[in-house]
Amino acid sequence: MRVLYDNQIFDSQIYGGISKYFCETIRKLLDLHNLYHFEIGILNSKNAYLIDMGLFKPNLLSRLLNNHYVKRVLDKLGMTAKWLNQKYTLYLVKYGGFDLVHPTYYHFDPLLYKQTPYILTVHDMIHELYPEYFEEDTVILENKKKSIEGASHIISVSHATKNDLVKVLGIDESKISVIHHSFDFPEYRSQKKWLNLPEDFFLFVGKRRNYKNFNFFLESSADLFKKTPLVVVGSPFTGEEDEIIQKNGIGDYVFQVSADDAELASLYSKAYYFVFPSLAEGFGIPILEAYHSNCPVIVSDISVFREVADEAALYFDPKSKESIFSVMNEAITNPSLRKNLVVKGMERLEFFKNQDYIGMMQKAYKKTVDN
Repeated sequence: MRVLYDNQIFDSQIYGGISKYFCETIRKLLDLHNLYHFEIGILNSKNAYLIDMGLFKPNLLSRLLNNHYVKRVLDKLGMTAKWLNQKYTLYLVKYGGFDLVHPTYYHFDPLLYKQTPYILTVHDMIHELYPEYFEEDTVILENKKKSIEGASHIISVSHATKNDLVKVLGIDESKISVIHHSFDFPEYRSQKKWLNLPEDFFLFVGKRRNYKNFNFFLESSADLFKKTPLVVVGSPFTGEEDEIIQKNGIGDYVFQVSADDAELASLYSKAYYFVFPSLAEGFGIPILEAYHSNCPVIVSDISVFREVADEAALYFDPKSKESIFSVMNEAITNPSLRKNLVVKGMERLEFFKNQDYIGMMQKAYKKTVDN
């Protein structure tokens, strides 16, 4: 089977979950080299995963496109790297003789891709569920809807997202295959010594905007952070976040840090609990990252987290300050809970490690072509 992956996500991410998802998938399919031939619609890319996994190797053309003077001329002509990659992708769609196209995001014209059957991965339906948080993204929403409706088949990363596709867009269930994320977690070794961090701490990882529910979580648990501080991995605090921190007198108990993958693995291993208070997610990779580092988790009681964590988590109502405080306090005052959850987390991680990810992906690809 000849499979084409387009340029979209590799033009927009150097690092990022979606580009990592596609690179991991392609790498696993390479093990079936006698069954698959793949190509990625890029002439040049700075995506770290593509380069690190050897899926894109700088060549004479890419070095020429990166030449300072050549780049200036092309930019003046409107021929940016993204533009060139888009043109190359469309050329491959039309003339490459591929059996299947797997677009990497939603910014494309389904009519142009329809010359070849295409399968689309839907990572979440958060924009559709919480449109009030994404009023500036109406074009993205419309593109996504057209892309989903035009797909020959759809991969959903969770049953929760599949249910949202059916409920919100009316997609036929038979058109959707649920294939959970399946990443191989390298054994990171960080040399960094976190000298200013407390011995026991709660850990929050990632973006903190709107549906991530960080500010509400921060206010709900403020008094508890004086007993067990909070370490936040991500961007510096915003003015609004700083105001909440100062208002609640927890400036000495809440720490913001930046971390690479190795340092993040170290923080997971040192954390008392990892906390994930989102109102909605498509899957929840950080939960599996925490399990991999023997870190117990406290998460929102939402369907997708129940699907991922099952019994290997403490759950709170993300919209209730009383529920958040109560569960966080229970985690502090009942140490035996932690030991039990570490064991359950390791068992739950094995479930995802043992799933036949590539077998399910093969079936979804075949179903798309056969349709």
